[in-house]
Amino acid sequence: MKKRSIISAFFFILFSFAVVLAQQTVITGQLLGSDGKPMAKANVHLGRNNAKTQVSVDTAKDGSYQISTNETGLIMLQFTGVSHQRKYIPLFIETNQANNSIKLNVKLSANEYKSELGELRLIQDFDNPDIDTSKVFQKQADGTYVVEFETSKDRVEYEIFGLEKSDRIINGTQSDDYVYDGDGDYRSIVLPKNGKVKIVVDPGKLVRSNAKSEMVFDEKNAKLAAFAEIYNGIQERELALSSKVEAAVKAGKNPQEALANYSEADKAAIVKNKISQEKDPFIKQALILDYFTYFEKEKDNSLAVLAINEIPASSPLWSIEPFLISGILNLCKEKPKADSYFDKFLAENKDNKLKTDALLNILFEARASGDDERLKKYFDILQKDYPDSGAARLAKARFSLNSNVKIGATVPEFSVISLEDSKKTYSPEALKGKYYLIDFWATWCGPCVGEMGNLHKAYEKFKSKNFEILSLSFDNEPEDVAAFRQGKWKMPWLHTFVLEGFRSELAKRFEVVGIPKPILVDPNGKIIATEEKLRGEALDKTLSEVLNK
Repeated sequence: MKKRSIISAFFFILFSFAVVLAQQTVITGQLLGSDGKPMAKANVHLGRNNAKTQVSVDTAKDGSYQISTNETGLIMLQFTGVSHQRKYIPLFIETNQANNSIKLNVKLSANEYKSELGELRLIQDFDNPDIDTSKVFQKQADGTYVVEFETSKDRVEYEIFGLEKSDRIINGTQSDDYVYDGDGDYRSIVLPKNGKVKIVVDPGKLVRSNAKSEMVFDEKNAKLAAFAEIYNGIQERELALSSKVEAAVKAGKNPQEALANYSEADKAAIVKNKISQEKDPFIKQALILDYFTYFEKEKDNSLAVLAINEIPASSPLWSIEPFLISGILNLCKEKPKADSYFDKFLAENKDNKLKTDALLNILFEARASGDDERLKKYFDILQKDYPDSGAARLAKARFSLNSNVKIGATVPEFSVISLEDSKKTYSPEALKGKYYLIDFWATWCGPCVGEMGNLHKAYEKFKSKNFEILSLSFDNEPEDVAAFRQGKWKMPWLHTFVLEGFRSELAKRFEVVGIPKPILVDPNGKIIATEEKLRGEALDKTLSEVLNK
């Protein structure tokens, strides 16, 4: 009996080893800089999408690398190098790709440095990188920047703030060695002499290049190359759209107005045509998801149905963008089929982060449409199956059926002092008899500023109909509000400042976990609308329904 157990164990070990080998994927290639040459230090990192790095390897002196994984599905490679921008490349590894080998050569684009350098600062405390208290480089007559100090350390690691165009903290031009900083960039290492350090930044040594990053897969992995192109295109468009919205907010414009004439419908039409011609099921599925990431006013609902029919609920492809599944299912006109698919997705998909994000999106949509039954169903699933997730905690604060801030409830008690007249206070009793919009906001909050156009239009349209707005600022100082109102948005309504913002008792009473948070109250002190029904174009619609009766 004992002999049989030993033999069984031996074969089990052999079998397990064989399974591991069968699933292993080996990625090899060369990682080079923008000039086509190996970098002083470079790394290849491998991990799941939206997850921490699992494996990281150094490249050899010639830039070659080898990295392996037993994972399947959607994984992410990150390529980094000294003085260069990191590059993400997704790999979709199917379970039937036994003993798979992938050859992938990558060239990185150089860091984008500021055209004119201003103040440069030395960062050494990486746990608490306080820019304001860091050492300042002194500009020299020869155009270089120098900082000198004493130290008891045998080596000093540092990065510099002020060199890179987007204000990333990056390595300097003087280094005895480099070490990866864990976030896409590198720290320079210098060795002190006699307890003293002199660090020089020479602008002439900055590698300025317009060469774009490149990725080249071997021929047998053309499908992976096609998928990576689709994925990278999605990320680039998302970044470009975010930049457009940010620029609008900084300029004091309503993002909705800034995007009113913006459309990618022509590009979306090209992808739609590709979908109809694509023969490979995997690439076709990726293209369907790609189509829904283009910015256009009206999507083809038939493609939402096609997505449900073509893409398995268990597919890791849904991890490309967390918002895709809820958005696509919302567009699908076959609601019973869409709900059945989502339930199957929750049961079969292995990406828990994706599922909790999708559930959160579904909750927002259910509340916006007033579907309380759907809201309760998926709220309960999120709390029961993923109680420790960030999405569950946020949902509990914003969607709890036991909330005190919901339609039909009496507005929570408050008494706040006017920013313009310290002798005046605002409270439910003081505002009784009026319809009023409580607006939790801050000048630093992009989405809050983005709502300014809608709020001003609503105020002008309805102020003569027994309507008022009370804005409660979560800014650092009351003066921030006053300065903001000197600009484009005058906000000619009631204002107060909430000391300690999110940590305040008032925030807890109103269950404020994110801003903007609008709440509409009727003359009797009852809450009649919240959140999505009071944002964007929905604000005018909701107020018209209430005040034009």
